[in-house]
Amino acid sequence: MAQVTLTRHLRRFFPSLEAGEVPGATVREVIDALERRHPGFASYVMPVGSRVAVGHGGGGTGSGMDNGFKQFTDGSYQVVVLANWEAPAGGRLADAIIRYLGADVQRGGR
Repeated sequence: MAQVTLTRHLRRFFPSLEAGEVPGATVREVIDALERRHPGFASYVMPVGSRVAVGHGGGGTGSGMDNGFKQFTDGSYQVVVLANWEAPAGGRLADAIIRYLGADVQRGGR
């Protein structure tokens, strides 16, 4: 179980969010539990390797535009994608880039 507290800003999108215990032994399990309770939550908070990324995006079906923003909570990287493609192209690209940047690197030795 994890004790979870949330910023008031997330309540704007998820009015029923409340601080409290959430089942899970890993960050991924906690995020998955929150996603089941509040569909869409995982698009704002995303575990990547040993770090956590947060972000938001949007566009609109039929608009021909989409965007994605993700940043690591440790401040190491921020990713902004502005796309002249239908949603969810920009958001998916931002997710892919942040996953690449957060991937654990295996260093080979001789």
